[in-house]
Amino acid sequence: MQWQASISWLQSGGALAYPTDTLWGLGCRADDPGAVLGCLSLKGPDRQANCSVIVPIMLLHEIADVPDDIDRFLPGPYTLILPLKDKRYRHLAQGETIGVRRPDCPDLLQTVDALGVPLVTTSLNAHGQSPAHDLLEAKQVAESWGIPCIEQSFDAVGPSTILLWRDGWEVLRRGIGIMP
Repeated sequence: MQWQASISWLQSGGALAYPTDTLWGLGCRADDPGAVLGCLSLKGPDRQANCSVIVPIMLLHEIADVPDDIDRFLPGPYTLILPLKDKRYRHLAQGETIGVRRPDCPDLLQTVDALGVPLVTTSLNAHGQSPAHDLLEAKQVAESWGIPCIEQSFDAVGPSTILLWRDGWEVLRRGIGIMP
């Protein structure tokens, strides 16, 4: 599937495999709890909700309380754990916080911005398995799950760096993102 065609697929509630700036991702529209449940259930019955959202730029400040220095990290290979502001996304929150991403992947960001709602994102792998590394592996996983895959060459480079905001940044997981 091409990026442009993925917009209508995602609008309909479908799950999609796609490249990011870190790993191959699995996602769907975040404002549809049924779609989110269906998407995350692909990873297996033991799957716990461990996902973040790729947020359209116009909604970033509506969904989360955003610190002034956020431009240091976005777009980039970071997952930022921020205070949740928009309670419509409570089903994706860990307590009162939500993981937010804006990957350095222009095609993905254009797609999410055109979609106009956040995209749930998690790694493309079954529970307990390694994430898909390249397009061939991503297509194999997507085909086994009956979902489309974005046809774009990409080799995974590693996980995002996870940062928690609490009146300052705390590193929860070191990934490929470097602290500026």
